[in-house]
Amino acid sequence: MKFIKPKPRSVLGLDIGEKRIGLAYSDALNITVSILPAVRRSKDFTEVNIIKKHINIHNIKGII
Repeated sequence: MKFIKPKPRSVLGLDIGEKRIGLAYSDALNITVSILPAVRRSKDFTEVNIIKKHINIHNIKGII
């Protein structure tokens, strides 16, 4: 049986609250985690654009 090495991938963790969404992302090898500033929730969902920006900047491949 041949061993297939998994591809390194960063993931974004979301802690969704009523007023804010907490964000943290892992490195590609899932060894360390770095926190990002919390995002205020709004009625017009502008927080989605902020989260998308973080996904692009940190090359996120998954969300938890």
